[in-house]
Amino acid sequence: MAAAVLSELFLIDAQQLAGELQRFVRGANGATPIATASSADALADLLRTLELPAYSSCSRTLSRSLLARPAVTDADRKRAASLTERLVNVLGALRVQQVVDDDPDFAAGWLAQFPKTEALPGEYEIAAEPPPAPRPSETAPAPVHVDVEAEAALRAVATAQARRLHDSLAEANPSSRSGIERVIAQLLGQVRVSCAEIGGHQLPAGLTLSAEGFDALSLAVNALPQARSVTAAINAGVFSLDLDALKADAAALEHAAVTLAHLGGRIDKIPTGIRLSLPCDTQRPKVVVLQVQQGWVAVHALQFENLSIAKGPASRPKSMVLRLRYGSDDRILSLTGSGKSAEAPASAWRYELPPGNSWLLPGDWQAMVRDSSGRVMPLLAGGVHAAPAPAPAPVKAVTRKARK
Repeated sequence: MAAAVLSELFLIDAQQLAGELQRFVRGANGATPIATASSADALADLLRTLELPAYSSCSRTLSRSLLARPAVTDADRKRAASLTERLVNVLGALRVQQVVDDDPDFAAGWLAQFPKTEALPGEYEIAAEPPPAPRPSETAPAPVHVDVEAEAALRAVATAQARRLHDSLAEANPSSRSGIERVIAQLLGQVRVSCAEIGGHQLPAGLTLSAEGFDALSLAVNALPQARSVTAAINAGVFSLDLDALKADAAALEHAAVTLAHLGGRIDKIPTGIRLSLPCDTQRPKVVVLQVQQGWVAVHALQFENLSIAKGPASRPKSMVLRLRYGSDDRILSLTGSGKSAEAPASAWRYELPPGNSWLLPGDWQAMVRDSSGRVMPLLAGGVHAAPAPAPAPVKAVTRKARK
């Protein structure tokens, strides 16, 4: 059942991506070569997952061809049209559960349309005499060219796929959810960027963070005085950066804190300096869900400190005091409701709110999130500083474990 559900989800995504190729063939507005190359590359991954390597090779080659060309020719659109027509038919047949075999002969004929001087082999290799391997002395490293626009487009495609899969979790069979979660994690892994260096300091290899998270962390570090040394680590989906022997004034610390807080981050004092923490996947952070008088609300799990239930007359709704670590400040939100967390911290998709001038924006709303159960709820931010208004004596508390 899990495989069947995942295949259906992949087919839906594949058909949508094939639709983007059709828009390019028609010359629709916005169907640029780079955007189409991103769709073709993502489609190649899905076709490989659906065990269609020959068709995957064609889609990958189309992607590379479009990225390598300064301008699109009629021959490009003709080749794209013949491939797209075949893929649309194949995916349509799979959606109605018809048996479809991979077609190496079609792939060989389609790839043969590329002149030898511009051939871009994909994952499916056509039998050919391989060129002689160069001698070690003749081997030189090829120049590395990074197409920033193409990489951003590819990240956008992976993000859109991850969002669709996250939104499907509420309707998915429970037995298939763990598999879908793994696919979402893989897609978000593609969206992350490498964190090899930040603020002039080299970091250990293999550390990655969402692109917007890396930008926010870089801005926060640059707003602070130069640290003597830094230590970075990832633990349980949280990226932490320790700045050693840092002496930051209040204004610089506040600027850095606000930069991180909007994406669910925080700043803590540690014996050697300060620690900056941020969810690795800022588009799908961990949240703590609470039930209030108006319904369900969420807060960033990384910022959650504790929830106190205040004493009061039995005839009145319970008063809750929610304490958050918003950036570098402890902040308090006064809520009314049951005070119970719906479940343990869980991943939720973050949707940006419309501009404040287009609707009446509640002051504490930071974004909207949707969890795996399908609940859509506001993501709350800290409202007031904790110091001027100490919390009432609690009779019951839900507290997160101390951060190490």
